[in-house]
Amino acid sequence: MINRISFAIEAFEDWTCYRHQLCNGGQLTVVERLTGFGYWDIETGYRSPCGAFWLASGQQDIRLNLRHMNSEDEMAQWVIDRANNCVGGRSDRVGASLQGLLRWDAWVPVRRTEL
Repeated sequence: MINRISFAIEAFEDWTCYRHQLCNGGQLTVVERLTGFGYWDIETGYRSPCGAFWLASGQQDIRLNLRHMNSEDEMAQWVIDRANNCVGGRSDRVGASLQGLLRWDAWVPVRRTEL
């Protein structure tokens, strides 16, 4: 798979993000970042088409293992098997309509008056 995979690169001051869009609508990301403890960490994340997210941190870089994989499903499974922080948590905001997002962003908690 290594010859067939391309990652879009976004570089920032203290971190770099590599993104690959999967054919099924999911997404792989590899982030190289400086942690709050002063060392560099590499994390690989997978967001499924339905919005579930898995994150494998602690020097987990899928780019180093692509030569062992034959499909995008294997790539997703690699992240899921190594996930140690986020393990399939769902974000209801992913895939939501613009109207729904605007409603949620404009939501304000109701103030209760003291009786």
